[in-house]
Amino acid sequence: MPFRSLLLFLGVVLGLTPAVFAFRGVIDDPDGFTYLRAGESPDSAIVAKVKTGEVFDFEPEMAIERPSEWRKVKLASGQEGYMHFSRIRFHATMADLADRQPGDEANLCARSKGLDYYPLARAAAGGEKEAMKSYFGLVCDGAGFDVHAEVCRSVVHLLGDEKLSTFLRGQSKEYLVNLREVLEYTTRTAKGRDAYLKRAFPKASRILYAASP
Repeated sequence: MPFRSLLLFLGVVLGLTPAVFAFRGVIDDPDGFTYLRAGESPDSAIVAKVKTGEVFDFEPEMAIERPSEWRKVKLASGQEGYMHFSRIRFHATMADLADRQPGDEANLCARSKGLDYYPLARAAAGGEKEAMKSYFGLVCDGAGFDVHAEVCRSVVHLLGDEKLSTFLRGQSKEYLVNLREVLEYTTRTAKGRDAYLKRAFPKASRILYAASP
């Protein structure tokens, strides 16, 4: 479990901090809607019907001993319930890539390589090839890796599978493995580190997982 997620989990368990809805999502369902339920079961009572395009907040996976594929969700209306993670897709906007403090760990990592992190992330999310090359090839350690992975998740969701997969074709195995590890870190679930990527980015994930470790 990522260090920050572990701290959040311990805080909730020990009563030091309330549970938070850390992520924003939209539904990922070919039917165009998904039910929000009262409990972690497809047999639980229906709380609301969530349609394509509705943005909601959802909690990260908190359980260590009993990982669950269900997530607690809070709708814009304030209604709360549970949704199976297979029906959730991360939602991102360019606002997620706004400049942060100069001491931000991703800023520090990029600056050590002569890069300006957040403008680079925005350019990559906009599909600028040279920016994508530099951004997705960035290697950070420690807390810098944590922040970069979080922001990178937003960048790839803004790009979409088609643009991302087109860019990834022809990149080196080392390059692909580095990016794959970043994306796995920030999207992994109880079903494994590759489940979300294969669902949300089928074309890009085929390229990423064709690269040897």
